[in-house]
Amino acid sequence: MHPAAHEEFATWNGFVRGPVARIERPADEAAVVDAIARARAEGLPVKVVGGTHSFTDILGTDGVLLDLERLTGLVAVDGGIVRARGGTRLADLVIALEARGLALPNIGAWMEQTLAGALATGTHGSSGRHRDTLLAALRGVRLVDGRGQVVALAGDELRALTLGMLGVITEVTIACPPLFHCVRVKEIVDVDEAIANIDDALAAHDFVDLRWVGRIRKGTLTKWDKTDAAPTGSDRRSACLEGYLLAGLHRFLRAYPYDRAPKRLSRGLLHVLGYANTLLAFHRPQNQVWYRALTYNSRGVMAPHDEYELAVPRARAAGAVQEMRRILRADHRGAGLEFQIRFDPPSPVALSPTQERESAWIDINVFDRAQARPVAERLATLVYEEYEGRPHWGKHIPEVAGDLRPLYGEAAARFDELRARLDPDGVFVNAWSRRHLPPLEA
Repeated sequence: MHPAAHEEFATWNGFVRGPVARIERPADEAAVVDAIARARAEGLPVKVVGGTHSFTDILGTDGVLLDLERLTGLVAVDGGIVRARGGTRLADLVIALEARGLALPNIGAWMEQTLAGALATGTHGSSGRHRDTLLAALRGVRLVDGRGQVVALAGDELRALTLGMLGVITEVTIACPPLFHCVRVKEIVDVDEAIANIDDALAAHDFVDLRWVGRIRKGTLTKWDKTDAAPTGSDRRSACLEGYLLAGLHRFLRAYPYDRAPKRLSRGLLHVLGYANTLLAFHRPQNQVWYRALTYNSRGVMAPHDEYELAVPRARAAGAVQEMRRILRADHRGAGLEFQIRFDPPSPVALSPTQERESAWIDINVFDRAQARPVAERLATLVYEEYEGRPHWGKHIPEVAGDLRPLYGEAAARFDELRARLDPDGVFVNAWSRRHLPPLEA
């Protein structure tokens, strides 16, 4: 029985929360060592949290929550090799790198995650001709393990996601490319045709993604290409206006009373907003520095929502999308769902959802949880069961899924070996890991 809890953990959207015994905010590696030693002495489990940008109780514990908000900043820069503290948010890291003429090799739609959290969960961006990923840029990790010991991982030891279950990452070493810019072009497309011909877009552009809303036939195919040219005043004004408009949309979605409004009204309103978001998107070419170009431009404003995401073999993506869209056409509750398809090269890292296969990510954003969540669960289950979907570790996992090791074959043993060495007493085990990566019997 753990001590009575007085504080709580919560995901960024506030949808998942629960009591913890206490929250500690270490400012350096020594403080992390001390925190784990205290927890072990008290018989309490430990969970590390970064940007809280997960969607589930993966960040939950009834023991000690270690918040890395004070463990931030650059440690050293040597050419393109950068050492940074684990709690550094990507939003701060990219600014610090830009000042030094450097970049990250890739980035997802948001920058609120910490560097350690993004790497620990295999968080990703998209690709096309550009094949570099954040995970592939990892060169070393320092962490405090479940025994309270500082461990440096490098080489083959980096070939498994840590998922917050091997230790508290205090420092990361990554290889950073020179700073670059991207020209973005958005095109209104027929979604079924676009996904059927997606290989052509991937071969022609550096980064590609495809978005649509609900059962709407049209979507947006976004293509980015790297450039040496600097943004113009027109580029900056266009990006600024777009940011204010998208921020306004998300403020509305955040304030809308989904649970009280008539369901038919909500479906109709979200359907119209989906059309507007597609047809009124900024389609002229827009040049920006890489991290502004590749991330979602809503000035940091995002309506709380749920999210599922699964990586499927790229060759199966068209079939999965087309079957999902057949379901959506027959179920109007899906008006509150936004979909995004991104792409990634194979990864050698065990438990990466793109492990050893060319992949397409199928992302389902759930804004109308009152009506659309059951539809999202059905679609995610379809992708998981019928299209070899591997769930993103930080997002919702279909309810039918239990232990996820079988999705990764023999490579999962790399994670288990590291876990047995670095957390032999199960200090970092929580309810989520017991469901999806239960400790092996000794």
